[in-house]
Amino acid sequence: MTVERKDIPRQFAESFGRSPDVTTFAPGRVNLLGEHIDLHGGHVLPMALPFGICLAAASIRGGEDRIKSAQFEDIARHSCGAPKASHWSDYVAGALEAARAQGWLKGAAAIYCDSAIPVGAGLSSSAATIIATLKAFAPKGLPVTELAKLAQTVENQYIGVPCGIMDQMAIAAPAPGEILLLNCRSLDFTPLPLPQGWEVAVVHSGQHRELADGRYHQRVEETEAARQALKIQYLTDLAGRDPLPKLDSATLTRRVRHIASEQSRVLLAVDAIETASTESFGALMQQGHMSMARDFEASTPEIDQLVADAVTVGAYGARITGAGFGGCIVALLAKGKKHEWWQQLGKHHPSASLLY
Repeated sequence: MTVERKDIPRQFAESFGRSPDVTTFAPGRVNLLGEHIDLHGGHVLPMALPFGICLAAASIRGGEDRIKSAQFEDIARHSCGAPKASHWSDYVAGALEAARAQGWLKGAAAIYCDSAIPVGAGLSSSAATIIATLKAFAPKGLPVTELAKLAQTVENQYIGVPCGIMDQMAIAAPAPGEILLLNCRSLDFTPLPLPQGWEVAVVHSGQHRELADGRYHQRVEETEAARQALKIQYLTDLAGRDPLPKLDSATLTRRVRHIASEQSRVLLAVDAIETASTESFGALMQQGHMSMARDFEASTPEIDQLVADAVTVGAYGARITGAGFGGCIVALLAKGKKHEWWQQLGKHHPSASLLY
């Protein structure tokens, strides 16, 4: 699925009878390694995707926002100052509320957006929507860290998802074609060029999930309970500790093991990128998937099989990406082999689709 950016002003005009004041774009993102550790001050390795959210916006009179998406027939109406409505437009509405609170937007807004990011795929459609909306009203020169933190606040406080900062930073500070090494504690980041000969593939499993459902919240609560029990500020500080501190709960022990080991994998993966070692990076992806499946219990049998088959037919490594519980896998391939690889993988997984 693609979105033609040049069509957005015309589609806005057809919806609202006037031209937009501004158009924006925010990419989706795929996370290569570093899952569920941004909340715990970890290092992560996301990569911006070439497709995302295109948005057009204009300030309008009155006390009611009007929000139109190419993916839905209706024009949503949001009263300024109103809480979320458990509606598809909540992410735009929450960003507009934040823009008003910052003094960037006086009154209401009309928004038209079109997305090439599948919802529930683990590619950050929610964060991209929020950032695309905020960018329409943010002052020029706003630091990307401030944009990302405000977008995180929208998701935490307005939407009610206790997410970390990785998605927002990867989208606010995209480095096209490069991997972003992000320190989620300091928000320092370094773009790392994708080594020559490497190619990344993103495959949707066909299983959708909602971040606002109970499983994601449960994992956040479990890791926070473990952090408090261990009296430590960041669980990622346990990376490299062997043995790990003991906890009374076997479940919490597994959650901590994932956080600590995932941080170690990211740091090793940086070396693999710098030395262009596909074998090392692929092995770390495999280990990361096993940890997500066994210790964090955030995979599914169908995705486990998709990951296994992805490697069988030629990937150096593959893993579930995003929060889990459905969505996409990411795989590392030799450059130029994606078409042949997907032909083989797609035969065995008719419900899956190659997104990138």
